[in-house]
Amino acid sequence: MKWTNKLILAIAISFSVFGKNAVASDQNLYDFLWLDPDKSVYVLQNKFFEKKKMFFGSVGFNLGVGNEFQSVKGLNGAFGYYFNELFSVQLFYNHYSNKDNQTLENVQRVNGVTPFIRRFDAEYGAILSYYPFYGKINTFNKIIYFDWYFGLGVSQLKGESNAITAQDENIDRYDKESFVGAVVKTGVKVYATKKIQLGFDYTKTYYNGNGPERSDGSSEKSLSTKDDLVFSVGFSF
Repeated sequence: MKWTNKLILAIAISFSVFGKNAVASDQNLYDFLWLDPDKSVYVLQNKFFEKKKMFFGSVGFNLGVGNEFQSVKGLNGAFGYYFNELFSVQLFYNHYSNKDNQTLENVQRVNGVTPFIRRFDAEYGAILSYYPFYGKINTFNKIIYFDWYFGLGVSQLKGESNAITAQDENIDRYDKESFVGAVVKTGVKVYATKKIQLGFDYTKTYYNGNGPERSDGSSEKSLSTKDDLVFSVGFSF
């Protein structure tokens, strides 16, 4: 057999073998991308930033939301520990600064009265958090990793209100108050580096607060809430 015939035969055999493998690879990829309903995929990527058995802390800006008559801002600090990739516990402290908003000024100007107002100076407590979701997104050709978590905890609320004097338009006095609260929260941690994160949290605190006193001195307690948005910078070690 001439060398040209041998070369043609070798090329034909190579094409048959490698071509078949290429088609099989493409088919396997197609089958993976279009999984049957009975197939399950639990993890499509390895976790890039691990947290287990690490300490963490954060400092941030606190914005109170949902207060009818006050503009609320403050500072937030937290320190905690990751038991594993799913659970952590943290201690936190919030300091608040309150200012009468435009709604209160309008009520006072139009009606000539001061409504019932409760404002908080501080909140501190502990939260157990659960991290069921993690992922990454590609933004401007940069991969950003994040965790999405949920938390439950307890807190102590310190503040003041005009519950005793609200019914008397001639008295403008605020009395100190303290409540035990139940905290629920959700948040996202975005990893700037392995050790530094940016946090965006929404927290709601439930407490049993009394309303303004009636003319006979009685008052009624009801379930009330306090809501916060927290933007923070965190670190882990």
